[in-house]
Amino acid sequence: MPESKVDIVFDQPMVGQEALGKTVENDLIVTRPALPAKLFWKAPTIAEFQPQALPQIGTEYRFFAAKGLKHLDGTVVEAGEFATTPSSHRSI
Repeated sequence: MPESKVDIVFDQPMVGQEALGKTVENDLIVTRPALPAKLFWKAPTIAEFQPQALPQIGTEYRFFAAKGLKHLDGTVVEAGEFATTPSSHRSI
C-alpha cells in the first residue's frame, strides 16, 4: 500500500478551491485496522489517502467514512465501509 496510491472519490464536493493541492490531517476516513494518514486534495471530490506509517504486511485494510461526515453543502455523506485493500504479503 505505501507504493500504491489510494484515491477517495466522493459523490459531491468536500472542500472548496482553497484546499486543493494541500495536505491536511485526516478526519474524514477511518481504517480498520487503524492506519494513520493525511489527505491530499486533488479536486473538491477527490482526496489521496497518504499513510503516515507502514501498513502491516499481509493485512486487509477496510475504509469507512467517518460518522457524521458532511459534504461541503452540508448534506450527509453515507456512513459505512466503502472499500478494502490488502497490503503486500511480502517485504521487498
